[in-house]
Amino acid sequence: MARILVVEDDPSVQKLVRLTLELEGHEVTVVDRGLGAVTVAHDIGAELVVLDVMLPGVDGIDVCRSLRAEPATTRVGILMLSARAQAADVAAGLAAGADTYVTKPFEPRDLALQVAGVLRGSTARRS
Repeated sequence: MARILVVEDDPSVQKLVRLTLELEGHEVTVVDRGLGAVTVAHDIGAELVVLDVMLPGVDGIDVCRSLRAEPATTRVGILMLSARAQAADVAAGLAAGADTYVTKPFEPRDLALQVAGVLRGSTARRS
């Protein structure tokens, strides 16, 4: 269905997100840090990036801004996935350009539904 990049440093969350998305029929690539994530998104032709906020080195907010600033990735769907659940954290993610913000812990089915919604929106933006 869609090519999805997951940027997440926690191996257990990586595994859960990958399994959830692959069961929905998506092709999933996982990286564990923000540095280089924009290049990977471009190289794989990502249609969606699932992006943790708290990453080693370059954080998810900066990666989100970079994705939106690059012509090749400006229309990619972005789903922020974070344990940071305060209203200010959600607002910062959305202000950086995320399409939606999902807090951890999350239900796999809810994640799949959010991904489907973002993919519908990003398809419309690319058209």
